[in-house]
Amino acid sequence: MKKSHKLFLLLSIIYGLDSFAGVGFATGMSTVHKGRYSLLLHLNYQTKDFGFSGSSVGLESDFSYLNAYQANFYWIFEPKIDFLWAKPEIGLGVGLFYSQRGIRDLKKSAIRRHHDISPGLFSSVHWKFLGPLFFGIENFFGLSTNIGMHLVLAYRHVTIGLIGFQF
Repeated sequence: MKKSHKLFLLLSIIYGLDSFAGVGFATGMSTVHKGRYSLLLHLNYQTKDFGFSGSSVGLESDFSYLNAYQANFYWIFEPKIDFLWAKPEIGLGVGLFYSQRGIRDLKKSAIRRHHDISPGLFSSVHWKFLGPLFFGIENFFGLSTNIGMHLVLAYRHVTIGLIGFQF
């Protein structure tokens, strides 16, 4: 392909996207710590048609720690109806989850460290209530190479509740 054709294709893609873009910042709670809700930091960027989001959450005690990071790419659908007094934005896509964890039996024993990486399916629902203020729920369903884990319903599932601003 000629350089001029590549440039034309690139400009067509860039200018073909809707001009709306938003950057969001939120905090919320995550279920990444096996049922204990923990505060997290969440950032997103989206156009009218698709979005990217990422989050980070961590917890540390004298005996263990867990840090988890998530990155997602999703397509946005806007239903024609209002739900809970606001128009929802529904996102469906894919994500990647990475976690680092460590545990020790006694305060003076060595920390045993592990890490996980898991690709998966992602879904989100965001409601914009007062201008840029939004409330959201996001779900990540990790896929494993071990089919036995799916058969016993032991896949990686993370739910995030958010409240934040999108500009």
